[in-house]
Amino acid sequence: MNKTLRKTLLGFSCLLATGSALAADKYEAEEAVLDNCVKATASSASGGSYVKMQSGNMTFNVSVQEAGTYDITIFFSQTYGDTKTQNLVVNGTSAGSVTFPQTESATEFIGISSTLKFKEGENTFSITNSWGWVDIDYITVEKHGFTAFELSKTLVTPDPIESAQELYDFLTENFGKKTIAGVMTDKIVEINKLEEQQEIKFITEASGKAPALVGFDFLHTTGKSSDTNSWHQSYSTKTVTLGTQLWKNGGIPAYCWHWKDPRKNDEAFYNPGSGTPSTDFDFTKGFKAGTTEWDTTSSIYQAIVNDIDIVSLQLKTLQCKGVAVLWRPLHEASGGWFWWGSKGAKNYLALYKLVFDRMVKVNGVRNAIWVWNTDGSDKEWYPGDEYVDIIARDFYYYPRETNHASLIGEFEKLKNAFGNKKIITLAENGSTPYPSEMFADGAPWSYSMAWYGDYAMPTGSYDDNTAESWDKVMNSEYNLSLGDMAGWKSAAPEDCGIPDPCKSDGKTYEAECANEVNASIEKVKCRSGEGVNLQNNDDFIRFNINKEEAGTYRLFVGYATNYSGGKVVTCLVNGEKKDIALGTEDDEVGSCGEVEVGTFDLKKGENEIQIIPNWTWAVIDYIRLSETGNTATDLIESDKISVSLNANDELTIKGAEGKKVAIIDATGRRILDFSASKENSISAKGWSQGVYFIKIGEQTIKIIK
Repeated sequence: MNKTLRKTLLGFSCLLATGSALAADKYEAEEAVLDNCVKATASSASGGSYVKMQSGNMTFNVSVQEAGTYDITIFFSQTYGDTKTQNLVVNGTSAGSVTFPQTESATEFIGISSTLKFKEGENTFSITNSWGWVDIDYITVEKHGFTAFELSKTLVTPDPIESAQELYDFLTENFGKKTIAGVMTDKIVEINKLEEQQEIKFITEASGKAPALVGFDFLHTTGKSSDTNSWHQSYSTKTVTLGTQLWKNGGIPAYCWHWKDPRKNDEAFYNPGSGTPSTDFDFTKGFKAGTTEWDTTSSIYQAIVNDIDIVSLQLKTLQCKGVAVLWRPLHEASGGWFWWGSKGAKNYLALYKLVFDRMVKVNGVRNAIWVWNTDGSDKEWYPGDEYVDIIARDFYYYPRETNHASLIGEFEKLKNAFGNKKIITLAENGSTPYPSEMFADGAPWSYSMAWYGDYAMPTGSYDDNTAESWDKVMNSEYNLSLGDMAGWKSAAPEDCGIPDPCKSDGKTYEAECANEVNASIEKVKCRSGEGVNLQNNDDFIRFNINKEEAGTYRLFVGYATNYSGGKVVTCLVNGEKKDIALGTEDDEVGSCGEVEVGTFDLKKGENEIQIIPNWTWAVIDYIRLSETGNTATDLIESDKISVSLNANDELTIKGAEGKKVAIIDATGRRILDFSASKENSISAKGWSQGVYFIKIGEQTIKIIK
């Protein structure tokens, strides 16, 4: 073994050849078939020569005695800045990529490995141009030795809720036995039903099976327009609604967060030059000078924490329903195209740990399984085993192509880099690897998730995933579809860390909390702060209400005039139908009201109350049931309560005289308790930015400061 090789193998921190390279077959780069490359000489190079790839390609003729899995170690130098990526091709078929880190010297060559499949006899192995230049000295080829997994059984979240542990146990039990082919969603506001999401519908129609894993994004939960744009608000609420539906059906919701500028200056998350629109947000300005220690008094830190708290509330809303999630924040950081990856590994780690500590240790998020993204060559970006449950790779072929190979090289790259204690998965992908290929090659990704739109469905010239390929994926003996899931057994936690706005007193039922909502949810200035907008002809709200005894009840509907009054809806009570007008056209926009539907006989057990649109864009706030002996005045008394926060941070509560009031922040901490008078004015100037719950008797109202 020469001196350079020995130093490389002992010192390089990426995926290195081991001492067994002595028995490996060696192929010089200058003897490969070169296309637009340049040969160069150096005394330190093997054989005295190496190849500058520049924008070219090189092809080696590799001979192996038996078909199987092999390690290719590429000895290279790369002094062209940052990381550079080249594609790998075996026998004319794409087989993944290699990312080459920057090296100190142009003539000191170090090794980086990938794992590939070769057929018996002669094979071609090509390194082709993708992005950036790299210099190649030689490659070695040797038989791959597989290492068994010894997965951790413990989640990184202390005291996780039961369903989180149940989901994690399910994933660890099935890792290496089954995979789960999932898909990302896109048009969740325009399409209300989970099964009608265009990606899910396409897969189901193509294969006869629905995916068990579906991806969602907290994209519009924070950002410049999150507090003012009703479409953004509806998108944010729908991510929780659809994730809850999926969980109740036995599926697995996966969430990421394209985190927009926390200052709310730019409606963007890309770095300048990486995407459009972009932001110049610099999170390191929230550090104390010359350190990675947070300055908790800085406006940057406060803006970051405010956003973390808002998203924590989304996760805790799911937590209150007993929903566990795959949670992938700050993804693809080392790529550098998002603002959270723009300042290097050391600064990123401080941000990641702040997100984890704030969510878990301060805000009490206990339903998240933490998924961390890697490209396989960015170990210095790894937060550590105590912060990560699952190691994930996002993989897209570039140039883009249709390829359902197992990606064994990418799988083994992650295992070699981060060990065998963590589940390995494809958090995002173009073409979904065929499960049969995965398990034949020894690359059993825990799950995969085809990105939305033309990655999931053929569109124009793109056919990353076709109806035929989905049929093969979903009906593989190795794949778990939604119909294969047994359903989750864990109950929702008794204490989920926040007041539950959906908790009913047995009389009032919030529209957004109905058993089934097929409509958009938006903010209203009434009761819990949210209502359901019946816009389309097929929208509906369905309540399943259990009564211990049969009885006669008066039914009332509370509404918000977000657009105008006088809208008409149809109510069906156990099939009995009645149309009602929600106020008049003269009602002030933004006001609230209540209308009596009529008197109905409810049976013992389950009763179904459904509201559907008649004249659309009707916003329903709640329904309320009153036994016939009660008066309308008794019934609507609590709806006279109003809560408002003005521009001077003055919180005003009216109509709650004699009721107990508690003000609770997003962490679940009570910051004020009192008995209300007729009108109460409270200064909120000292409060941090974020979400607060105003609990008045049995009613809970959310506000954002």
